[in-house]
Amino acid sequence: MTHHADEVDDSGHRDPLAEVAALLNAALSSQKATVEPLTVSDNPLDQFSGRPDISLLASRKGPTGVWGVRLYLMDHDDRREIHFEALGDGGFSRAFHGIKNTFSLAKSFTRAEAIAAVVTNADSTAVVR
Repeated sequence: MTHHADEVDDSGHRDPLAEVAALLNAALSSQKATVEPLTVSDNPLDQFSGRPDISLLASRKGPTGVWGVRLYLMDHDDRREIHFEALGDGGFSRAFHGIKNTFSLAKSFTRAEAIAAVVTNADSTAVVR
């Protein structure tokens, strides 16, 4: 089923999943992120944890570094649940400060927090994990 932010259900309410998706789209656009769909896992054990309604990879590669965040959005009717996975970052700024060839989640985690704040500020039922 395709969700649109301006969809109205039989009771006259807007589709909350589509509204959150529109918020995420705006937040990711403001971060100048590239957004790619994530494919559903073929792992048979994943069926017990539930499948997300929306799953994507948001990332950015720029002159000062890179960052990446996996995002999973689930609609539970009375609330939206958003899971973020910071994938790491690196680049010029890390090399400049003398920590070349190391791994960090700081920039990815900061981006995930900023994106989550946009959603939770607009949707009081949104739960971020």
